[in-house]
Amino acid sequence: MEFTEEYIELMKKKKDSAISNARFMYALWIKYKDENKYLAETIRKRAERMENCLSYWKWDLYRKNKVMNLQVVSRCKDLFCPNCRTVGIY
Repeated sequence: MEFTEEYIELMKKKKDSAISNARFMYALWIKYKDENKYLAETIRKRAERMENCLSYWKWDLYRKNKVMNLQVVSRCKDLFCPNCRTVGIY
């Protein structure tokens, strides 16, 4: 798969959307942290995973051939993450 500028911009927009969803989850965590500690902790962990989605990319680099091969991308595997929803990982 070739990564074009349009595709990278689309991924950046989805990452921004995932961060805004994570902020919403943090707001829910603040709301529920005194009432239901188990639910609040689950929401907080979910927000952290969503915030770190697509933050780690592992590449194989072949300098002689000028080729980069994508090996691993970190995903949060959450239903509310637009990046993972596109791939269908949740």
